[in-house]
Amino acid sequence: MNSSRLSMKFPSQKDMIAAGVTYMKRYIDAMDETFPLPEKTTR
Repeated sequence: MNSSRLSMKFPSQKDMIAAGVTYMKRYIDAMDETFPLPEKTTR
């Protein structure tokens, strides 16, 4: 059996501000478009 491991790193608030992220809603919208989450299924 093959297994894969996913490692995600999130920038700190200080890093985001240094990168020019000052409008958080636009940042979150861009992240949602770039990395969509799978739809939740009801059981």
